[in-house]
Amino acid sequence: MNEYRYNKWGEMMDEDYLLVEQFQKGNRTMFDTLYEKYQKPIFLFIYRIVSNKEASEDILQEVFLKAFRNLRTMKNKSFRSWLYTIAHHTAIDHIRKHNISLQELDENIHDPTHEGNPEKKLLHKAQQQKIQKVLLRLPSTQRIAILLRDSEGLSYGEIAQILNASESAVKSLLFRARQNFIRLYRDGDLCDV
Repeated sequence: MNEYRYNKWGEMMDEDYLLVEQFQKGNRTMFDTLYEKYQKPIFLFIYRIVSNKEASEDILQEVFLKAFRNLRTMKNKSFRSWLYTIAHHTAIDHIRKHNISLQELDENIHDPTHEGNPEKKLLHKAQQQKIQKVLLRLPSTQRIAILLRDSEGLSYGEIAQILNASESAVKSLLFRARQNFIRLYRDGDLCDV
């Protein structure tokens, strides 16, 4: 049975909030629940940024280690937004630290979710590669905004927190990003990525 609590404004608090609250009170096992809930979506988000399975796995561990170390001091934030912010910054830092170019990202494109299933892999490979190539051609902020909204399903408010921008700026950014994405996808000239 779900336990519902309300904050001082009468808004219902979500399960993540309750798990974080229990963690902050000393119940460290609550972090395992958060890890299980967010491990796959955070991995896929990171992978869509760095296009390398092994690097994504390493970054994922780094993200959750940072989250574990800093969760005691997190206040009045959405855990999901906070975790995606850590993942975003850690993935971008990895790209900068290793001087990874768009060409290198493009060479690593494949979908890790279909490994071991060749039928699905063959059916989706061409389209997924084209989408990934188009995403790599977008400026990084536009790419991240599209991934957070369309792949991860985050709200404009959550994306605004992650990108440290206003909701209206995020909406405008997404509009421009989608226009650029459609134009690049239709053009189909992705050889110089």
